[in-house]
Amino acid sequence: MIKNLGFMVLMSIALIGCSKDIEEDLTTGDIVGSVSDVTTGEPVATVNVVLQPGGKSTVTGSDGAFAFNNLDEGVYTLTINKEGYKSNSTSVSVRGGESTNAHMLIERIPAKITSDKDLLEFGDSSKSNVLSFTIVNTWYSPLAWEIANDCTWIKSITPSSSTLAYGKTETIVVTIDRDLLTPGKNETVIVVATSDGNTEVKITAIGEARENIILNTLEVSELKESSVTFNGEIVNPGIPKYTTRGFVYSTSSMPTFETTIAKLTYKVTEDKKYACSVTGLTKGETYYVRAFAQNSKGVAYSSNEVKFTLTASATQITTQEVSNIDISAGRATLNASVIAGTPIYSEKGFCYSTTPEPTIDDNKRVVVGSGSGSFSCDIADLQQQTTYYVRAYAIQNGEVIYGSVKMFNTNYIKTSIETSSATNIGSTSANLNGTIYDAGNPNYTERGFVYTTSAYSQPTINSNKIVVSGTTSGDYSYTLSSLLHRTTYYYRAYAIQNGEAVYGVTKSFETLFIPTVVSTSAATKVTETEARLNGSISNSGTPAYTERGFCISTYRNPDLNDKISLGKSSISSFSYNAENLREGTTYYVRAYAIQDGEAVYGNEISFTTSKLPVVYTNNVSGLKQTDSYGLSYTVTLNARIADEGLPAYSSKGFVYSTNGDPEAGGTRKTVSGKGTGSYSLTLTGLMPNIYYVRAFVKTSSGKYIYGEKVTFNMYW
Repeated sequence: MIKNLGFMVLMSIALIGCSKDIEEDLTTGDIVGSVSDVTTGEPVATVNVVLQPGGKSTVTGSDGAFAFNNLDEGVYTLTINKEGYKSNSTSVSVRGGESTNAHMLIERIPAKITSDKDLLEFGDSSKSNVLSFTIVNTWYSPLAWEIANDCTWIKSITPSSSTLAYGKTETIVVTIDRDLLTPGKNETVIVVATSDGNTEVKITAIGEARENIILNTLEVSELKESSVTFNGEIVNPGIPKYTTRGFVYSTSSMPTFETTIAKLTYKVTEDKKYACSVTGLTKGETYYVRAFAQNSKGVAYSSNEVKFTLTASATQITTQEVSNIDISAGRATLNASVIAGTPIYSEKGFCYSTTPEPTIDDNKRVVVGSGSGSFSCDIADLQQQTTYYVRAYAIQNGEVIYGSVKMFNTNYIKTSIETSSATNIGSTSANLNGTIYDAGNPNYTERGFVYTTSAYSQPTINSNKIVVSGTTSGDYSYTLSSLLHRTTYYYRAYAIQNGEAVYGVTKSFETLFIPTVVSTSAATKVTETEARLNGSISNSGTPAYTERGFCISTYRNPDLNDKISLGKSSISSFSYNAENLREGTTYYVRAYAIQDGEAVYGNEISFTTSKLPVVYTNNVSGLKQTDSYGLSYTVTLNARIADEGLPAYSSKGFVYSTNGDPEAGGTRKTVSGKGTGSYSLTLTGLMPNIYYVRAFVKTSSGKYIYGEKVTFNMYW
């Protein structure tokens, strides 16, 4: 009971609160309205709406709508106004809990200056950048007018203000800047404003798609004393595409057309990379270079620049090994090479001494000449059993530039040489191998191999000589080619030291011979006059065969007198279609190859060509009537097989018909039996007519052989 009482109390409190909210909602109301043009009926946006009393205001949206909410009950005045329009007012009653609709009309103030056009379409870049329209004063007194231009892509409006007398006209010229257009359609409205109404003209233009030109300046190349090559790259050709490209350079950073020493241009091609060379630069000066490209919209520079300085280059000199050391005569040849720098060196030569790191204050030999390249100098009066040090030098700008130190001595040490075993021995080639354990002193000047096929004399440098490059110790080798197969060669390593030959021991090797392996396979596709011959070569041999084919004859062991040559091929299997064979004949075949001028034969196989059987059609016999009306006859067909063929025929019989070509669609009857001799077939129930008959035999291959055609009839 207590619980029910509490519930009822709560429900009463809730109902009292709900009634209070409803009471408050019923004391206020809303005004929902819209504003339309009195002439066109179209909604008018941005109209200022003022509510009195209260002083509230709002602005209509793009749909011309407005609203005032939570207003006390009563009568209100709505006033609307907008520039270029006449003001308007209306009274609206607001009731609690209701929305009151208020639709209002607004009238445009008639323009006293009008335009002959309400639209200027500039279109795309193929059209003009300048268009015009004409205004006229339709009022009865002069009117001052003005056009405010707040559009970024309208370059100018001329004139933009003036006073126009009654009935007079003025042409307004509008110029646009297409570079400031955004891609696609651009729109704006210009207003010819007066104190007595405005006139609007819509302006449209199509902006082009645009992309900036992007360039990259690459490192300079071919940097010389007073010249250099600039290198650039077009990363993006831009839209519109560039029409000129090149370089600007200066002694100040980030050069432009205004600061460049000279503007270099390069022809426009499909190549993205391009280069220009420039001369007349100052040595020691630092320069800056940038790539540029130009289109109808202006000039673009690379965001980076390349800095370079033209500096003097040092002479490079290299001391080379001493040669032609003649210990007994006390002579040697000093060798070097030089790369001339900038400025050019004034002197070059050699200095040598018995102490390390000789200078020009020691023994000096000047070599006449200038520029880059190799040079040498002979020296004499050298002491035996002495170590010498030598280095090349050059004098550039008064400074001595030395090459590395080379050492040589006049202690005689005989070159130590050994002949090694030949390797990779083939039928016509082999690798000769040798080792020099000590280059000797003086150093040997030549090395190689000598060889001969004579077993009765040692090979010398007067025999067959092979020179192998190199003058140091270590292993060396040479591949001999064009050798004779199955031949013994004698060889030894050699070196030339101080003009004399030093030999290793004599060794020998024999070149190989591997016979070609030929096989003859069974003949296939054998007919009366043809057969397919088959063979293969499983090993080309060493030396390789030069010709292959078949030998075919009606006698055993056919040879090259009966050959069919198929040349040479890398394919191991080969075949040949033999034609014009005699039927019923046995042939013998051997595949062959020519190796080293001699014939290599495969196994012998044989085959026998087919032979066609021979059949004759004989005259019919026993022709007679078998009924009283002459409508049915019997007859016996006769034939003889003179030769059963090879292989023997598979079946025999007759074919007959009432047309002149029985084998084409006639009735075919088979007669049992094999072998040669006569055979016959009796026909019954023949209708009176003229009949044509031929005997036949069928070969094992399915071919029909016919006898001559015989005719019989029932009309005699």
